[in-house]
Amino acid sequence: GYHSLLQFFRSSAWSLSELTRHWAVFVLAQQQLVELQGRCVLLGDHTYVAKEGRRMPGVVAIHQDSETQSKPSYFRGQCWGALGVVVGSLAAPFCLPLGLRIHQGWKHLGQVDDQATRTQTLTHRLVRMALDFATAQDRPSILVLDAFFSVASVFLLANAVWSVKLKAPYLTLIVRAKKNYVAY
Repeated sequence: GYHSLLQFFRSSAWSLSELTRHWAVFVLAQQQLVELQGRCVLLGDHTYVAKEGRRMPGVVAIHQDSETQSKPSYFRGQCWGALGVVVGSLAAPFCLPLGLRIHQGWKHLGQVDDQATRTQTLTHRLVRMALDFATAQDRPSILVLDAFFSVASVFLLANAVWSVKLKAPYLTLIVRAKKNYVAY
């Protein structure tokens, strides 16, 4: 069945972007979203997965900034960007995944390395995922991220796409400040 499975993934009968769009429509149709001031709450982050394979898509050398001594400083693996929506209630929230994509190692995926992908950083790719969801579903959202995303270009990107109906940006960011920031 391995060769049949390979033909399935290479088939033009289905599209990953369409499948992701239908999944988002289904999640929104359940009407279980946690909303604050009419905006759904999105959670985003990156995760690094160690991989041993050398010919696997997206496997690159990754630097680990861990405070524990048990982890190596460099390892080979994949960098995934994850985006989810908070469902349930504020008393008992649950993060339902909306999308998961490899965010590093474009050359291994066979994608063209053009100017647009060269200028995007890991932080931009995750915010772009959230913007794609918000604009495709016409749902203004609050995106909650960790301190890694607290850079000026992320705030500029989130503020770049506005809803004409609301006269406000599609994304409102909630980001923890980095330890080395100084308040003015």
